[in-house]
Amino acid sequence: MLGADRRKLIRELLLEYTHVDVSSLCTFLHVSPATVRRDLDALEQEGFLIKTYGGAVLNEGSEEGAYLKNAADPYELERKTIAAFAVNLIEDGDVVFLGSGTVCTHMARQLRMRGRLSVVTCSLSVALELAGATGVNTMLVGGSLSGAGRDAETCGESARSTLSRMYFNRCFLPFDGVSLKRGYTVDSTDKAGLLRAVLENSDVSYALADAGNLDRTSLCPVAPLDAIGRVIGPISMPASYKEYFLNHEICLYDVTQD
Repeated sequence: MLGADRRKLIRELLLEYTHVDVSSLCTFLHVSPATVRRDLDALEQEGFLIKTYGGAVLNEGSEEGAYLKNAADPYELERKTIAAFAVNLIEDGDVVFLGSGTVCTHMARQLRMRGRLSVVTCSLSVALELAGATGVNTMLVGGSLSGAGRDAETCGESARSTLSRMYFNRCFLPFDGVSLKRGYTVDSTDKAGLLRAVLENSDVSYALADAGNLDRTSLCPVAPLDAIGRVIGPISMPASYKEYFLNHEICLYDVTQD
């Protein structure tokens, strides 16, 4: 990855999450700490960030890079509500896999205050939220870089192989599509392979099904709807899904928005 591309990614992450740490960026970008620090130095000279011990924070006075800010999320409140419910299902001492996406990022933010947890993820945004959290052992799985900004994650055979050798008490998985006909789908074969490995090695699996991915089908199948025994979704979920989950003895947590 060229230096300009690395610095663009760092800009996007800071605009979204306001902080980054050198260790997570090294793993994610496949570069040395010295390279990351040079990128941070360059961005600091531009006035975009302020370097801190082990990382950097967004310079709130900077106007540069404003075009990179994400558009408003119409499902933001719903996803925050699902995340708040999901974190209460995690017990002290658990080894947890958190997938990518907004719900898991909100979960990570809330888990910062928890202790005696191990969290494994392929999502850079999740890893950044948990960076430096006391009592939470966080592992960002290495692999090829896919996506940018809030969607940035590791993937590929290296990441899949690593996950296939791990075991989880619980996993929380968002999907690009949730469909009665096609089941759970995602946008790439790499991501599908990763999620299958996690499902195979998890004692308890939760599908995160907000309104933004219901009645949608993406490119690659991960599993049929009856393959995951627990679903966390909005109370507004269509009756056809509720009936399906009931008939297949799948536990549906239909979460009410506050």
